[in-house]
Amino acid sequence: MRSDKVVLNLRQFMLRQEVLKTYKDILKTCYKIDDHTYRKEIIEWTRHDFKMNKHLSDETGIKISLTRAKMSLKELTTSIDMAK
Repeated sequence: MRSDKVVLNLRQFMLRQEVLKTYKDILKTCYKIDDHTYRKEIIEWTRHDFKMNKHLSDETGIKISLTRAKMSLKELTTSIDMAK
């Protein structure tokens, strides 16, 4: 019996959960954007960016990308709040 599943250690599992949470938070924030066209662009950019980094396996690279994503989320949230 062959299993292609990758078994993650606790640190990898927790990092994966943090990446998924950040991704979901960005998408939830995008739905607060009133301009439909701009919302669609940001959602597409987010999906593309996360897909491009999907291959990362080293912890440092993942953390750097995660930090960049969190900064983008903060900027997006600030921009939305200022627009209201």
